[in-house]
Amino acid sequence: MSAAEPTVSVILVSWNTRGLLDACLRSLRPEVEDINGEVWVVDNNSADGSPDMVAAGHPWVHLIRNDTNAGFARACNLVFPQLQSRYVFLFNPDAVLDSGALKILSAAMASHPEMAAMCPRMLDRNGQPTHFAGRASRLSAARLRIERSLIWKLSKFAPIRAHWERAARTYLSHSPTTGVYPRNHVEGAALFVRLDALRSAGWFDPSFFCGWEETDLTIRLRSMGWQVGVCADAAIRHWDQQSRLQWKTRHWEIADSYYFARKHGGTYGLLRHAARERRLMKKRWAAGEDRSRSLAEHKRVLQCLLKSPEHPGYDWWDPNGAESPQSRS
Repeated sequence: MSAAEPTVSVILVSWNTRGLLDACLRSLRPEVEDINGEVWVVDNNSADGSPDMVAAGHPWVHLIRNDTNAGFARACNLVFPQLQSRYVFLFNPDAVLDSGALKILSAAMASHPEMAAMCPRMLDRNGQPTHFAGRASRLSAARLRIERSLIWKLSKFAPIRAHWERAARTYLSHSPTTGVYPRNHVEGAALFVRLDALRSAGWFDPSFFCGWEETDLTIRLRSMGWQVGVCADAAIRHWDQQSRLQWKTRHWEIADSYYFARKHGGTYGLLRHAARERRLMKKRWAAGEDRSRSLAEHKRVLQCLLKSPEHPGYDWWDPNGAESPQSRS
């Protein structure tokens, strides 16, 4: 890497994604060398040897080893104050760049000073477009994330999944495939951001664990007068939520989603979100999910947020601390 000040700092947060992380870093190296960039990896206490793989196989990478699973937002916040670059590229380790993507994103951001953040087009492992941005309002953005994370993955709900697939194809068929265009929110799997805008916004809200933090950030950026959008000329291939799929529970997502609804919708938004969750729970119960446990999870976090707007933390669902991130209450 060049000793000159980097133009782009790429940040990856990893938790037990060794093989995918290795492939991601191999795809990144020629891209960052081409634009005088740098790469940071924050490992959230992986048990699969990921940090040792990075240290031995990719010595050009800045590596931070966390001794706990700090989640995505806090891991990124460890890196942000250390950066001297113009732009930051938040990239998931379960994704790879198409050739020239970073150069295209850098040029697009330079030619659109009104944009604080943009994402490339996202393709799945088969090369088909996936959802990466939307015109949604704050609460409908939350609903979209819920539908993607809970319904999209539950193939037992065939009619619901088919309905979503039709809606997604219709939406994507009307999205431009070239140029830069604004949106109300963009996905965080590949988010290209101006460092000065990020600094002005106060980094990520550290209360989020893994999910919703980028939606929260784009809302705050837009409230400051910035635009966010899509650079359709750049593309990545995303395998989608590989770290998240390792969790055998959804407790962290429950807490984050309720906190997002409370933060941006107040008590009314929180109750609307709870009502939607109730409808989704009934469908999951029909698929065999434990009714009493899921009710207890949602009831507890809802009670916490009705009493206080602060995030309820992550120690309320498992008294033994098994399979759960660290508490932040």
